[in-house]
Amino acid sequence: MDKPKVLLIESKQNNKKTSDAPQSSFVVVLRRNYEVHIAHSAKMAVEVATEHIPAVAVLDSVSMRTTGVRVCQSLRRHAPLLPIIHIVPSPESGQKIHSGADVVLPAPFTPRKLINRIERFLAINQGNTLDVGPFKLDFKRNMLITHKGEYRLTPKMATLLEEFLHHPNEVLARGYLMSKVWQTDYMGDTRTLDVHIRWIREAVEENPGKPLYIKTMRGIGYLLDLKAWHLEQAKKASEGNT
Repeated sequence: MDKPKVLLIESKQNNKKTSDAPQSSFVVVLRRNYEVHIAHSAKMAVEVATEHIPAVAVLDSVSMRTTGVRVCQSLRRHAPLLPIIHIVPSPESGQKIHSGADVVLPAPFTPRKLINRIERFLAINQGNTLDVGPFKLDFKRNMLITHKGEYRLTPKMATLLEEFLHHPNEVLARGYLMSKVWQTDYMGDTRTLDVHIRWIREAVEENPGKPLYIKTMRGIGYLLDLKAWHLEQAKKASEGNT
């Protein structure tokens, strides 16, 4: 089973381990349970969030020696649905930070406390549905819900779509999809895969003949492209704040 994705925004120095100072990054703890993607700036955080669509963002502003407000604001504009956990200095520092994060976690704290905060957000997203971008997959009913309406899926269609939703903006090879969905390494005839892709496109695309989401990567496989959708959401959020 794929690990949930977590975006960790921290100082570059956090990942350096020397004889004088041990590695202070949270990445070691987080990687035990999650697929961790690291960013070191607001721009990089937005790029990683758009590319990998993490379930939660953890902003360690203490390590970055900044308030982290600008990073939070950038993420809010470009990934408005992304939960943000903001690690800030202890109250004794006298520094008051109002970043708009979902959770503010004053240092110091135990790794377990951070994990608990992350798990609370994951619990909201887990269960009978998978929400990614403009799509909601209802496992209990084998139903896809989009702005176009509800579509009943066959079990194989649901499994195939789930693979794309777990790996947005990633190229999935034909062999990988055949192995995951049909449990076979045989690549002599992949027409079944192509037919199922066509059925999914009919459900998710405005014009299945010119797909915007499920794209063919010739000679490799397929890609669920959500970058344009995220840019559109960021534009709407920006217009709403003006």
